[in-house]
This record gives sequence, C-alpha cells and structure tokens, in this order.
Amino acid sequence: IANIISDRASAGEYVYSATAGDAVSFDFDGDWLGIGFATDRFGGQAEILIDGIIVDSIDLYSRYEDTASRYYRDLGPGPHSVTINVLGTGHPNSSGTRVHLDFFDVWDGQPLPDGTIEDDDERLYYSDGWDRSQTPDASGGSFAVSGNSNGTTAWFPFSGDSVTWQGWTRFNRQDVELRINGVSQGLFDIYALEEGPRAFSFDGLGPGPHVLELRQYRGDAASVDA
Repeated sequence: IANIISDRASAGEYVYSATAGDAVSFDFDGDWLGIGFATDRFGGQAEILIDGIIVDSIDLYSRYEDTASRYYRDLGPGPHSVTINVLGTGHPNSSGTRVHLDFFDVWDGQPLPDGTIEDDDERLYYSDGWDRSQTPDASGGSFAVSGNSNGTTAWFPFSGDSVTWQGWTRFNRQDVELRINGVSQGLFDIYALEEGPRAFSFDGLGPGPHVLELRQYRGDAASVDA
C-alpha cells in the first residue's frame, strides 16, 4: 500500500493498492457509513464488505482525475466492520488496477443543526487546493474558491430533507458539479459578468444524514459562499 499526495484528497493524500488480495478494514460504531475514493485512468476495481457480507462493487477508472463516494445507511446500532478488497482487475480502458482510498466517514447519530453555514465553518470539509477571498458582499464576508487541480472537492454533511448551496459567480468561472450522497445532481453554472452570490436548492431528500459534495469540473474553479 502506497500514499499519494493530491489536491483531490480530503486531507491532502490518499492510499492505494493495485495488488489482488490486498485489503483494508475499519471497525466503527454507528448506523451510517460513508467511504471516499479517488478515480483516474489508473483506477481499478474492488468489492466492499460490511460485517463480512459483500454489499457493493466499485470501478475507480475515470478518464479525468475525479473523486467518488459510497454511502450506506440503516446498518443498525452497535459495532460494525467494513472491508475493501482489491480485486486486481480494471476497466478495459484503464491503465492500471489501483484502488485509491481517501476516507471513512461515520455518523454518530446526533442531529446536525439547521441554519446558514458559512464557508469557514468547521462542518465544511475541503480537499487541498482551496483559498478564501474576503468581500463584504459575500455571506459572512468571505467565500472559498478552489484552485486549478481537477477534482478539487468540498464536503458538507447535514441532516434533514433539504439543502441549499450558495456559490460565488465570476466572469472566469463556468460549471461545478454537485453530488448528494455520492449521486451527481448535474452541472451548475456560476458564470456571470459581475461577481455575486448564486444559489441552488434541493429538497425531497428524506430524513436522516446526507452529504453534499461540491466538485470542481474540468479545471473550472468552484466556490462556496454558504
């Protein structure tokens, strides 16, 4: 197993293995689990087991450097174990069989407060490659903006039926991708001749925990105002 430094990773680096039979396990206590991965042209395939039962298979090949995540709910209270098995296989277009692991995320069951969450709040998690700009017109007086690395990502965990992301427009920005619980909601345009806030809302998500992911799309800078 090796480490790679990357702006896509939640703490600036991820681990990977391309060897069939290699595995990583994580013991946790909780009803909900998230797993973060990195994808690229070297990405391979793996299977995910929870409490010894295969629950998912993943293919981490992508043409561009990207991120991927999986979320599992209603696991039941008490202790659990998750294992990721490297299969040593890959997509026909892949140049490798690497399985890139970024993080495990466990919800402790406590409600997450509603309200407006600013870009510098500790509930927001950023990969490397983000900066902060100060302006009195932004919510809270500042907004976060990503660099030029593909796949730069921000994560926002929340509980409840709806969420609104507010970005910051500019003339040199285009699309960002939004994902909820690992599923893409599409591309959202933050281009404008004049700078300012622009918001997009999602509802009907159902009760319980969710994760909103904001991902830089093919070199276009992403932003978080609130």
